[in-house]
Amino acid sequence: MSDQTAGRLAGRVAWVTGSSRGIGRVVADHLASLGAKVAIHGTTPTSTRAFNEAESLDAVAAAHNADVLPVHGDL
Repeated sequence: MSDQTAGRLAGRVAWVTGSSRGIGRVVADHLASLGAKVAIHGTTPTSTRAFNEAESLDAVAAAHNADVLPVHGDL
């Protein structure tokens, strides 16, 4: 990633619905790589728990030096 794009979203919060898996997960990961604080969302506690077990939130946060928060709920 170029220096121009790294940190481009620093100080901003991204809430990506359905981001505990699939395309939403990839989008959330990319936003974290740009410096955004990211809420990983799933519609059930099971979906966010599955994300926690599959890939540690701490590992994602450390990889991008970003704040990541698991959130479940029906939007």
